[in-house]
Amino acid sequence: MQGKQTYNQLALKYGFSERSIQRKLDDYKIPIYTHHPKKVVLLMDTTYWGRGFGLMLFKDSLSGENLLRYYVKAETNQLYIRGVRELIKKGYLVLAVVCDGRRGCCNLLVILLFKCVNFIRRLS
Repeated sequence: MQGKQTYNQLALKYGFSERSIQRKLDDYKIPIYTHHPKKVVLLMDTTYWGRGFGLMLFKDSLSGENLLRYYVKAETNQLYIRGVRELIKKGYLVLAVVCDGRRGCCNLLVILLFKCVNFIRRLS
């Protein structure tokens, strides 16, 4: 059997009572994956499915780990900046950014990252 199954079906399959199956499922703790902030080379891009639905993804190019995603109707520079700010706030140190050639995006990122570097220097 695959997909959704009732307590009764699981009890028959595994040889336990329905109550035992229910208790085991209630006691199961879903592991929570936590991100550990680190140095990243950030890949940013948006992929669309249809006209009004896209996925904006922020990914670490070194580890291949997806760090952040937004479901969007349109790709904007402000959403990219918001994502970079959010990652910096979470403790990631952005070493470099790779993105498509959206007009004005690079200038905004340079200003943002320059401010962050100066802020970190003042803390040191």
